[in-house]
Amino acid sequence: MSERIEQLVILGVGLDTRADRLPQIDKMRVFEVELPEPQKDKKAKLAKYLGSLPPNVMFVPIDFNTQTLESVFVGTPIRFIEARGLHLGRSDAVHYRGCHAPDARVRWKIGSRRRIAFTEVLKSVIDGNSDVPGARRLMTEVAKQGAPWIFGLDPTCIGEYLEPFQLVLKADVTSTDYQGRYLRPINHKPAVSECQRIAAAVVR
Repeated sequence: MSERIEQLVILGVGLDTRADRLPQIDKMRVFEVELPEPQKDKKAKLAKYLGSLPPNVMFVPIDFNTQTLESVFVGTPIRFIEARGLHLGRSDAVHYRGCHAPDARVRWKIGSRRRIAFTEVLKSVIDGNSDVPGARRLMTEVAKQGAPWIFGLDPTCIGEYLEPFQLVLKADVTSTDYQGRYLRPINHKPAVSECQRIAAAVVR
């Protein structure tokens, strides 16, 4: 992981602002892939509070239920890549923020030097038999927002799940792990739900 990442693709980014606040990320070309309406709202907020949109961020609208990544990135094969600046041969990272593991997203051709990170919801939470405090309430909340959690993973099966995509699991951490490692050192106060974990994988 010491190799410098030149491009970062964030799928289902929502209102997350990591592309505007993480150290050194302004040196990368960032592609934020999200539903058109939330993306429009986010761009308006960024322009208001930052004065302008970050020059290194490209906003790519998509409806994950009806469109594929191929269609939004290479729908008009070469011209879209050139216009958006996405060079598929470079060392890239893909991050998926979402309520289920990125089945269709992972099927997008991730070339040999690429890596992917994604949040995963516990299968027990989806099945309704989790002992995580507040799990049922959280499921209800996200459903009310129109984006219900419909897919979960058993942490013991993630490596097996990734195998068909030629991906090798490198890390799978709990909310307790990454809060202690990354959030508490910067005095990040809000607790992160135990319903989700973060996994990282690389192309085999």
